[in-house]
Amino acid sequence: MRFEMENMHVSASGDDTVKKLQGLIDEAERNSVETTYMTSANGLCNKMGDNIDARATLKLLFDYPEREYPEPEPLDNKGKPMKAKDDKKKGKKRKKKEPPFPTPAWAIELDAVVKTVKKLRDLTGRAQELNLEPQFLAQVDEQLKRFHNEV
Repeated sequence: MRFEMENMHVSASGDDTVKKLQGLIDEAERNSVETTYMTSANGLCNKMGDNIDARATLKLLFDYPEREYPEPEPLDNKGKPMKAKDDKKKGKKRKKKEPPFPTPAWAIELDAVVKTVKKLRDLTGRAQELNLEPQFLAQVDEQLKRFHNEV
C-alpha cells in the first residue's frame, strides 16, 4: 500500500485510482496495518476524491450556458419607460417568442446552483492541499465571476 500511495498523484487521480486505493485500504484494515499508514491512505483517498469533485463541479459550470440579458429600456425622469417617437407611427409589432433558456437538469433550483458554486469555492480554498493546478484555478475564477453575477 505504501508503494502505491507514493506513486499516486492527487492532481492526476480518477475514479479508478480512488477505487484502487480504497481497495488497498480495505485490505490493509483486514490485515491490521499500523494506523499511521491507514490515516495517511485515508487522507490521500479523500484528497483525490475532492480533486475529482472539483474538476467535475467545474465541468458543470462550464456546461451551464451563458445567459444573454436584453438591454433595459431607457427611463424618463419619473422612472417610467420612455417611448420612442417612431413606435407610434409604425404601430405595434409582435415580437417573436424566444425559446426557453436551456437550463441543465442539475440547475433547475436556484439553491442547487448556489450550493454548487459554494462547493467549488470551498474546494478551491484548499487548492494547495488538493494539488489544483494554476490553469484550473484560473478557469474556476472565470466561472465564479460569471456565476457571481447570476446567483
